[in-house]
Amino acid sequence: MKRKDLIKKLIDNGWWLLRNGTNHDLYTNGIKSEPIPPIEKSMKS
Repeated sequence: MKRKDLIKKLIDNGWWLLRNGTNHDLYTNGIKSEPIPPIEKSMKS
């Protein structure tokens, strides 16, 4: 899955960007948090 597709799914399901980092961005829904790696380290489909 591409990074932008994953982020779109998170946002569509009520998640938001908590903070940007050099190693990852952190998204949360208020209960759980999920680190999203940068483009170079994104998950491969």
